[in-house]
Amino acid sequence: GLKLKINRIEIKNYGNLSSISLDNLSDLNIMIGPNNSGKTHILRAIEMLNKAVDAHGIGREEKYLQDYSRRIEMVFDFGKYSLTLR
Repeated sequence: GLKLKINRIEIKNYGNLSSISLDNLSDLNIMIGPNNSGKTHILRAIEMLNKAVDAHGIGREEKYLQDYSRRIEMVFDFGKYSLTLR
């Protein structure tokens, strides 16, 4: 299959993340932060990207994404390509 390296991630209004941008990602990235700072939501966003690319749908995250009071947006930049989930 196609293998892409994520160079940048932008997440808006997902879980407790109002707006975050992770730039210049390398092959190995370590997230350190206090409880409830959004580390798990970043991993869930990457998981949703994987499910969307595999065409299996978002599945168990659907209820979480149905918070219509906020517009959720995730942008994944692969260098030559990018994908936006809304």
